Formats: sequence, C-alpha cells, structure tokens
Amino acid sequence: MDSIIEKAYAKINLYLDVYKIDAETGMHDLMTVMQLVELYDEVHLTLNDTQTINLDCDKELNINPNQNLAYKAAELFYKNLQSDIKTGVDIKIIKKIPVAAGLGGGSADAAAVLRGLNRIYNTPFNDKRLCDLGAEIGADVPFCILGGAYACSGQGKPEIPLRGIHNYHILIAIGEEKTSTKEQFQKLDKMYNAFGWDFVCRPTYGRMIAAYSSGRCMEAFSLSVNVFENLYGTHSSVQIIKDMMYDCGAYFAQLSGSGPAVIGVFPDRFILRDAQELLEEKGYKCYPCLPIDASYNEIYEGNPLRFI
Repeated sequence: MDSIIEKAYAKINLYLDVYKIDAETGMHDLMTVMQLVELYDEVHLTLNDTQTINLDCDKELNINPNQNLAYKAAELFYKNLQSDIKTGVDIKIIKKIPVAAGLGGGSADAAAVLRGLNRIYNTPFNDKRLCDLGAEIGADVPFCILGGAYACSGQGKPEIPLRGIHNYHILIAIGEEKTSTKEQFQKLDKMYNAFGWDFVCRPTYGRMIAAYSSGRCMEAFSLSVNVFENLYGTHSSVQIIKDMMYDCGAYFAQLSGSGPAVIGVFPDRFILRDAQELLEEKGYKCYPCLPIDASYNEIYEGNPLRFI
C-alpha cells in the first residue's frame, strides 16, 4: 500500500477551562472534554520516490506550506521512522472543516497524516507513541489521533475515555468574530492575572466527567463551561447564536475552543433544522452533524460509528 485516504474529523469542546500556566513550558494547562463529530476534511496521502513532502490544499490558508500542521506531522513522522526505505509523501487536503473556528481542523489534518503514514508503513508506532509525536505539534493532536470522546488535561493529553453525547444532534454555527488562539490566550492571561496563585479553578470538572461517564448528559451540560466565552460580550455574535439556539429548543449551547464556532446540542434533527434555518436567515454559516462515539481504531476495524 503506497496511498491512503484518511477522514480527519473535527472536534468540539464540551468543556474547556484553564487551571494554570506551566512554569517550565509557559503553556496553559487545560481541563477539557473533546468529542469527535461527523464533519471532516479528506487527507490524501501518496508516497513518492523524491524523498520530499509536498502539500496541496484546496483552500488558501495564508501560511507557508511548511508551517502547515499536516506538513509538520509528515516531517516529524519521517524524522522518527527507523526504516531503510527512503520515500517522501504527497499530501492533498480537501477542506470541509471551517478554518480558525475552534474545531481543530488543522490538528485533525495533522493527526490524519500521522495515522495514515503509520498505516502505510505497517504501524511502526503504537497509539501512545503516535500521541507523543502529535503532542509535539499541537495540544489537540493527540485527541485527534485517538478520536471518540475524552476528558483531557495538561496541554491536551487524553486521559479518561467517555461515553460522549451520541444520543443527540449537533449544530455548529460560526460567529462573525475573527480569532487567533494565541491572541485569545493572551487576553485570558490579562483577564485572570496570568492564572497566578490567587486564581481559583472551577470545581465542576470532576462532577461533569462523572456525569458523562454514566450517561447523564443533561447534568453534564448544566456543569459545562468554556472560559473563552468570557472574552465575548453580551452583544457578540457568539452570544446571539447561543440565545437563538436556546430559543429554538437546544439542550445546550456553548463556544467550541477559542471560537468563534458555537455548538448547539439538540434532541432531534427536526428542532435542529428549525434552528439552522433561523440562523442561516441571519447570515450565519451552519454545519449540522452527528457526534461520533467510536475511536479511530474502531472505525478502521469496520465497527459502526456509534451515533444515531
């Protein structure tokens, strides 16, 4: 096998909070719950005999190709591959996940490159090693390698597999604000005094994980937060979208990642469709999708994606 097509599914954050800044790395330590959803990029990988990495994306991402996370993933894979076989890879990405929206599209693409190359080369790396490589690229990449639903901590390390929200329907709507994750973290540092000694972390995380673990999703929704929502005003498009989703019957609506994507969780596709039509009338781009409860390994094994 010298070529493969990987589906790089988006992630949503069902909970996202910062509890401190790591003194050694300067990175923010997070508490988050991530869930895979049925919205994906296609990542095509084809080995070449030129020993080069070539990247082609159907959307202009306004960055140099060698700064793309998918490109970095291929570089890192070959750097760590112990093999006498010297090849390169052609990477073609067909983008469907909105860019810079808080849905982990770049991380999903990077994870797809690592998974795909690992499969092409007959799995030289186990999942743990693959996740360690992914962590060198970005905080969301290890989760995007595993898939399913996980409670993650630190700089995004997946720790506790969860049942997720597989009995619901999800609507993603994109707010008007343009965001940079780096700038959003800088704003949080200013707001919370760099998460110093006097910062008190929310006590709801453990209770929320227990609720998800036992399938009590409504309780989990009531305990969920996203600290980045504090950066958006009451008249922001993020708040407007949330209010419209709740008015239409959403069980839960919250910012994903640092935004501007807002996720709404609905009991069925009919109520979701009403919300989608209303939001689209107001000019918001919407993506209806379903949660994926299966890990990527289960997907590869041919098990059904356990969503409704």
